[in-house]
Amino acid sequence: MTTTTPPRPTGMPVRLERPGRARGIRPLRLAFLVFLAVYGVVCIMDLKRGWLIQGVNLGVHETGHFVFAPFGEFMTALGGTLFQLIIPCMFLLYFLRRGDGFAVGVMLWWIAKNFWEISVYAGDAQARVLPLVGGGGHDWYYMLTELGWLQHTQLVAKVIHGIGVVVFGVGMYVGWRNVGGGRGGGFAPGCDTTSAVAVSESNPMR
Repeated sequence: MTTTTPPRPTGMPVRLERPGRARGIRPLRLAFLVFLAVYGVVCIMDLKRGWLIQGVNLGVHETGHFVFAPFGEFMTALGGTLFQLIIPCMFLLYFLRRGDGFAVGVMLWWIAKNFWEISVYAGDAQARVLPLVGGGGHDWYYMLTELGWLQHTQLVAKVIHGIGVVVFGVGMYVGWRNVGGGRGGGFAPGCDTTSAVAVSESNPMR
């Protein structure tokens, strides 16, 4: 006696669920996201109160000078600022490849924090009152002087700060949409991998 496998139903609609909604909100993730959002607003209003991970960013900044030293004096000065953005962007790409949308939002927050710190440094180019590590030269005074933009110091600082605000907003949005997501589940907008498999299996034309 032989048995046959019943054919799969075709033409049935498949409901695609957003990862954050399908998996439910995770309380710890939500609490952490709220903390980052509130702390980010505090930094926007007064970065002097935004001491969190400042030491880490400073260490990354100083390392950047050494990394870019072989490329000339200007790149050595710029290297600190570049490295402050390159390192968190590397983590961002890593979590993008893993499909961890919540971690992507957190990395965007870190990038925004660096933009804000950079804006303070750039805005000090004319006054040069900030204490510098090792008492060295002022990166942004040197760079803006070389570019002939020293008279536009405050404008440059405001643009950099504004970029940070935009990145912060995007990060919080992405983090919120993925509060309930898990690793490998992709991040909203979109569908999770389970829904993607369901779509593939219900489609007879392969």
